[in-house]
Order: sequence, then structure tokens, then C-alpha cells
Amino acid sequence: MKRLFSRRKSSQPSTPGDPPSTHIPASRSVSLRPKFLVPPLPHPCPYASIHVLVTTHGLMLSPDLHSDAQAVSYVRISWGKDAVVDEIEVDKVSCTANTTVHGIVGILRLFHASYLLVITSCTEVGDLFDESRTVFKVDGVSAIPLEQTRAAATVNMLASLNTHPSAPTAAKPTPPRADTDTSDVASGHVIQQNSDDHSDSTPSPHVSFAPEERRPMISPSLLHEEPDIPTPPSSNSSGHSTPNPSFPTSPVAKALAARLSFWSRQPTSLNASASEAAPSLDMVNGLEHRMETGAAPTELLNSIIASTAPAPSTIEERHSELDEKIVRETAKEFAKGGMFFSYSFDITTSLQRKQQQIAKLKQRSSLLSDLQALDEQPRVSLSSEEAEEFPEPQPLLPLWRRVDRKFWWNESLSRPFIDAGLHSYVLPIMQGYYQIASFRIPSSRPLYHAPTSDGDVQENVDAEGDQTSHTVDYVLVSRRSRERAGLRYQRRGIDDDANVANFVETETIMRIKREGRSNVFSHIQIRGSIPLFWTQSGYGLKPPPQLSTERTPSQSMDALKRHFGRTLTIYGPLAVVNLTEQHGKEGALTAAFRESMGELGSSDIQYHEYDFHAETKGMRYENISKLITKLERTFESQGFFWVSGGIVMSQQKGAFRVNCIDCLDRTNVVQSAFARSVLQDQLAAVALASAYEAGDRTEADVVFNDVWANNGDAISRA
Repeated sequence: MKRLFSRRKSSQPSTPGDPPSTHIPASRSVSLRPKFLVPPLPHPCPYASIHVLVTTHGLMLSPDLHSDAQAVSYVRISWGKDAVVDEIEVDKVSCTANTTVHGIVGILRLFHASYLLVITSCTEVGDLFDESRTVFKVDGVSAIPLEQTRAAATVNMLASLNTHPSAPTAAKPTPPRADTDTSDVASGHVIQQNSDDHSDSTPSPHVSFAPEERRPMISPSLLHEEPDIPTPPSSNSSGHSTPNPSFPTSPVAKALAARLSFWSRQPTSLNASASEAAPSLDMVNGLEHRMETGAAPTELLNSIIASTAPAPSTIEERHSELDEKIVRETAKEFAKGGMFFSYSFDITTSLQRKQQQIAKLKQRSSLLSDLQALDEQPRVSLSSEEAEEFPEPQPLLPLWRRVDRKFWWNESLSRPFIDAGLHSYVLPIMQGYYQIASFRIPSSRPLYHAPTSDGDVQENVDAEGDQTSHTVDYVLVSRRSRERAGLRYQRRGIDDDANVANFVETETIMRIKREGRSNVFSHIQIRGSIPLFWTQSGYGLKPPPQLSTERTPSQSMDALKRHFGRTLTIYGPLAVVNLTEQHGKEGALTAAFRESMGELGSSDIQYHEYDFHAETKGMRYENISKLITKLERTFESQGFFWVSGGIVMSQQKGAFRVNCIDCLDRTNVVQSAFARSVLQDQLAAVALASAYEAGDRTEADVVFNDVWANNGDAISRA
């Protein structure tokens, strides 16, 4: 059955003189659930600019068409916790507040209210070798409460920021950068952090060191007309409602409470029992001494938390503050600088996997055509044998239908729009890192002076007529899995669903033109926590990892088998490189991993141990070359993905899986060394390896080292 629906009839656009409409008609009914409906024509990409309007009937959304045409179809999000999303057709809408945003993150439904999360600021990372493939980084996310009065306040605040001289205006397809940072909005005022103005939008072919990141965010605390937590009274008020001035104002107490207390509310009054429980300033000053002597500071810390950041006294207050905390932290997470997206193409799938998907579609369509069972036009061309350098399988489908779901971080938030069939409002967002850079390498052939048509001499030309240097475009993409996400010390090892913490797929893409032909290379590495049940305390400078006592060895082995079985299906044969210490605090976990891999006994998995700290002791990072030499046969057998002149020359067969304890610093150093070795092999494939090794590598090394250093920083911050 064809999942199609007819195109809607356009209504007459409204004129400026028409009175505002007060009636909103009911949404249309369809025979199939909207999420299964796809237009028969090429589907539009997610909207790059969306109008947000506050009306009495709900929060209205419409695309910014950047033309004189007015939208006759709106998306309505009903007020209230349920936040029903539907599409309606109206001639005119009367609004009390409006603004323009760069995309929809999704709807967050909580205890007392629901919120629409929108992208208010984004930065263009660059184009993947073509202006139609632009990648953006999320810089600012705001939460709009789905309650009319509070929504109007938030939207007016966003509108005022958009009209500020240094704030961005809605632009398509490239939203300009914002120079204001609304990192916090509280107590009715905005804290702004100005940054340098980088007005030059032309991307440099070389590496550039970015300024301090801007992360605008609107806090929901501004949106309460009547704050759930009243402001503490002044000093001339009754003494029964005045906090103890000697303790809560202590910087040490505030710092400890901010770190250790889940609740952030400030006490408004201290009853007799609370006053008696509050520790004196002398007790706070003695905390450091007690910790140095080994005494347990639990009682003192509990007193500090109870006095400085007490838990809400009622369930209603708990839910209210929990709602605000969740909204604030969710918006902050999306605006930290590690979220990336594109309006026009899928950034969550590697080049080789896209080529494989196209090959499967061709094979399927060819088989159905031979059986005369193809009842519709094939989605791929059966006659074309040329491979695209940057393919996009099934481009007629909505973007969210094409992405790799394990790297789609806002899927659950986007579900209301998916279920309503509003595909152009669904913008998949990936967490990780994305950087596009370039450098030049000299030609490997001897030079001569070539005469031109006008008799002049063209210097710096090799014997083949090529220029003496070649531009190498280098792209690094890291995609972090949303499964088993969490903070560094709170997420270790594997879970019951065989997902490991900090699983990251890193793809390096290299393009170079050689003798008039474009060559595109791709190589993938993965990282992930040791796939056993283990934990690590977050206290102490270097807490030892410990195997979980709540799981049996057979349970750990079962989870490990399922994890590697799934990984082998996606990436092929694996070379597991374990960088943990073989002795000391990490020794027990290393021994358990070694024993489990021996018991697994898979012919498609190689297990290698490399004690990074022992081998590189004294900053001798050049010793990593010994590991590369040891794995030389593995590099040769894995190879890399290569498309030259529309022909697939080779494909990658397998991947390195590198891990340390937290899969951050040590892992990034070794993966960068592997990537450098692969880059040399790729340049050798186009006869430029000798030039890269013998020539001036200063520029190439600076760019390469910067890209991988930035990748390590981004992965460790997320």
C-alpha cells in the first residue's frame, strides 16, 4: 500500500487590513497515522528558520519562507502539560508575542508543565566540500513553557535578543553568529558575556583557533510570575524568617552545597531545630583539618547541605523544583557546544555505510525488476554505475528517516512532531565533534619551467603539468552514542542491553585532486568503555576501577558477547587495543578483560594490550610507533574506503576499537597516531606519500594536531 497523501489546497493569504481571526478550526483527520505518511514528491528539508507565535489557542509555528508569500498552514501546540501537536489551516493568526528560531529540538514533558525547546543560536562549522552540505553547531537553546503568560514572556525576551544590534537575525540558509551570550536569566535580568566580533564569514582553508564558545540559554526561572521559592526577606524583617548569617553566607559552605546538594533552592527560614542543626563557622573552618586527619566529615557535610541548600519540604515543591532543574540542565546540555546538525544531509552515517545502503537498494530494485514485481519507480537509478563521492541514500525520505538512531540525541523529544507527521519540523541533532580543515603538501615529481601560450614561463610546475603543491581537505567527525550516556565516573562499563559507556565512532574524511580526478577517502575508528560490569568512584584523585560484585562472571560474559556480536555486524572484524595499566590500580580490570577476551575466542576479534603509561613514561610518545609497527598487518587488512573518479576503489574491512579507563585522553592520542598512519597510506595510494614525508610538514602537522586535539577536548567535555 502506498503511503502517500494528497497535497493540501492553498487558502487565500490574509491582507494586512483584515481583522485578526479568533476562531481556530479543528485539525483534519487522516486514515493512516501521520508518522507513516510521506509526500510523493521530494520531501523538503527541515526548516532553517521558524516563526514562533504566542496565541490564545496555543503556541503556533510556521516556516519563515523569506518571501512575500504568507503561510496558510500552521503547527499548533496546545497549552498545558499534554502539549498536543497538530497542523491547522488558517487565514490569519493574532499573536501577543513572536520571534524566529533556527530549529526545533523537541517537546519536554515534565511533572507540572511541558516546554518547547528551540535553537536560538547556531554557528556554521563549514561545508562538506559543497555549499549544499553545510554543518552547524548548536550554540543556544531556550525552553518556552507551554503556558500562555510564561510563553509570552519568554518569546518577548527572545525577540528582544534578536533585535539587539549584536544579536543574530534569522537568516537562511546560514544563520549568522551571535555576539551576545545569555548564559543565564534569573531574577528578571540577563547576564551577557560579550565576545570578539568575527564578521568575516569566509571559511579559511587553514586551521583557525576559535574564540571562547558562546552558549546562549534562557533559563525557565524567569518565566514564573509567582516564583515557587520566595525571596528571603530583608534584614529588618522578623527574626523568625531570617537565615543564620554566620553560616549560609560562608563561601566554603556555598561551594560545598553547590557541589554536593541535588537541590539548589535557598532556605527562606530556619526553625528552631534547623538553627540548632546548623554548624558554626568554626566547624566549617575545621572541615579541612578533619579531612586531613582521616575523620569522616559526613555529619558536617550533611549539616552544611541542610542549612545552605535544604530539600523542599513538600512533594509539590519537590516536583516544581525538579521540573525547573531538568529544563535548565537539558537546555544547558544541548547548548554546551557539542551538538551538531545539518538541514540538508545526514551527518550521523559514514560515507562507506551510505554507499553500502545504496548498493543494497540497487540490488533489491534490480531483483524486483527482474521478477516484474516493481510496482513503482525505483528509488535509485539502476543504470548508473558511477559512485557518488558524497551519496545520500533515499533522498526522498524525511531527514529523520535516514539518520542512524543511536547517534540521534533528540529523538524522544521530537516524537510529538514525528507522530503528527510534521517531518519538516524534525531536526536530528548529533552529539560529538565536527571540524573541517585543509593543508597543502608539495608534489612528488621534479619541477621544470613550462612555457605558456603567450610566451611567458610558468614556474613551479611538475613534469606532468600539475602544480607543485596539492590541497588536502581533512574532515574529522566524532559521533557519540546516546546509549548509556552520562557523566564520566557515573557511567562505566556495560549495561544489561550490551551498551557500553562513551561509545564514539570517529570518521576521518580526506579529499585530494590528483591528475584531474577527485579522490575521497574515509576511515573509521571506534572507542568504548571496557565491556564488563564495573564501576569507579568519583571521589579521590585517582580512584581504582572495581569489578561489580552484583553481577556474576557469566552475566558479564553474556553482555560482552552481545556487545561484540552487535559491533561485528556493523564494523566487521575488530582489533581491540586496550591501553589500561597492566599493574597497579587498573591491573585487576585489565586482567578480567584479558580473561574474558580469551574466553570469547572469536576469530574476527584480535585483542592487543598496550600499557600506555608504562610505554610512554617520561613523555616518550614516539614509542606509540612501536604499537603501529606491531599492528602493521592489521592496518593492511582493514584498508580504507576510497572513491576515485566515481569508482569505488576499496572499502574498509574492519575497525580498531581503542579503550582506556575513561576512553578519553589516552584513547585520543593513540587514535590520532592511527589516523596519521592511515593518512600516509591514503596519500601513498595517490603517489603523494613520499612528498608528505620528505616535504615541509609544518602546515600539515599543525592542522592535523589541532584537529585531533580539539576532538579530544570536545569528547572529554561532553
